Amino acid sequence: MRRFIAPLFAVVLLLGVAALTQATTQDVQKYVCDPITYPDGTTGVAIVRVEISGGTAAAPTVMVTVEYYNADRSQHLGRYEDWSSSSDFPKDEYEAHDFAFNHYHDRW
Repeated sequence: MRRFIAPLFAVVLLLGVAALTQATTQDVQKYVCDPITYPDGTTGVAIVRVEISGGTAAAPTVMVTVEYYNADRSQHLGRYEDWSSSSDFPKDEYEAHDFAFNHYHDRW
């Protein structure tokens, strides 16, 4: 009987670890807006990163990060971060471009 319990316990433990790993994985999308004209008229590059994780299936937690650079990426112009549990986040490169443009003055 003990010969069956130990392997069975190991299998159950491995399945539990696999399920836990799958539940905590993140979906990450990266969009590069090159070139982008900022609201102040300068041209540069914005890198938009969208991480979807955790939460519930109906309302996942979303982290949107935008890194702003000058045209040749030699100077970092700032960063903007937004945590959200809504569906108001960029879902393609056009929405990422608009998101980066709209939050340019919110960067730090």
